[in-house]
Amino acid sequence: MGLRNGNWFRLNWLDKALYNCALRLAKVRGEIKNLDLMVKLAKIILRLKEKPKTVIFRLGLAKALALKKLYAFKNVFDWALSLKNWLNEPNYIFWLGLKEVYG
Repeated sequence: MGLRNGNWFRLNWLDKALYNCALRLAKVRGEIKNLDLMVKLAKIILRLKEKPKTVIFRLGLAKALALKKLYAFKNVFDWALSLKNWLNEPNYIFWLGLKEVYG
C-alpha cells in the first residue's frame, strides 16, 4: 500500500519505521491492542492511501481558508463581492492547490 502511488517515499523515516514495526508486531502477536499505536497507524495508512488529487484539493482548501480570513480582515469582500464566491468554488480551490504544489 502506498508504493504504487509514491506515497511511501513521502513518509518520513519515523513513520516508515513505526509502520514496519507495527506490521511485524501484528504478525508475531496476531493483533495490535494498543490504542495509541492504532491511532498513529490509522493516520499513516490514510496518508498512504491519499491520491494526488486529494492532496492538491486539501492544500487548495487550506489556502482558500487562509485567504478568506485575510480578505475578511482587510475588508476586501466589501468591494470584490464575487471573490467570496470564488473561494467557495471547487475548481478555484483545486487551482489554488495546484499553485501551492507547483508554485
